[in-house]
Amino acid sequence: MYFQIEDWGVNFPIKKAVAIQDEYWAEKVFKNKENDQLIFVEHEPVYTAGASLAKNLAGIQRCFKKEIWELPAPIEIIGRGGLVTYQGPGILSVYCIFEIKNMSISNFENALLDSAAACLKTYGVETRRRKDNPGLYIGKEKKIASVGLQISRGVTRYGMTVSLDPEEKYLEPLIPCGLKDVRITSMAEELNVKSFSESEKDEIKIKLATELISRYHKPRSERMPL
Repeated sequence: MYFQIEDWGVNFPIKKAVAIQDEYWAEKVFKNKENDQLIFVEHEPVYTAGASLAKNLAGIQRCFKKEIWELPAPIEIIGRGGLVTYQGPGILSVYCIFEIKNMSISNFENALLDSAAACLKTYGVETRRRKDNPGLYIGKEKKIASVGLQISRGVTRYGMTVSLDPEEKYLEPLIPCGLKDVRITSMAEELNVKSFSESEKDEIKIKLATELISRYHKPRSERMPL
C-alpha cells in the first residue's frame, strides 16, 4: 500500500470535494484500489454541518451568534460526524480516504489529532484536548483543530481541519460545535503573524503528512487510545 497525496489549492468548492471523496471511496471499496488518498485543501468560504444536523435547523442555529441569513458564508450539510465548523481560505482541511479495517475509528481520530499536535508543536504552539469535545485546544477557550469523519466498509472519508490564518469575519459569528465558551483561534494569531506564504503552508502540509503517515503505520499495540 502507498499514499497518494493531493493538494487542491484554495477556494475549492465543498460540493466538488465531497463528490471526489465519494468517488475515491467507491474505488477503494468496490474496485479494491490499493493506495490511500491524503488530500489538503482550503475551501471557498463555507460553514459545514455534520450529517446529524441534516434535519435540525435549530441545532444549526445554536452554533451561531447571528441569524443564519446574516452569515457571511453559506451553510452546507456534509456526511462527516460533528456539528458546525468553518471551512474556507486559511482553514486547512485534511481529508483521508484510508482503509482502516484493522484500526478503530477512535484510534484513527487520535492519530489525526496527534499528528496535528506534533506539527503545531514544532512551531511552538502547544495544544491540549478536552474530554467533552474532540479537537485541539489552546487553554480551555481557544480551538485550533477539529476532527470529523465518516467511515463505511472500513474506509474513511473527511478528516480534520487546522486553523492557519482565516479571516476573522468568518469566525466571529461561529460558536464552534455549539460550545459557547470556545472560539476558533489560528496559528497566525498564536504566533503573532498576519498570514502564511504559500511556501510556508507547503511546509506545514509536509510536516502534517509525515506525522500522520508515521502514526497510521504504527503497529496496533503502539497506537495511543483516546
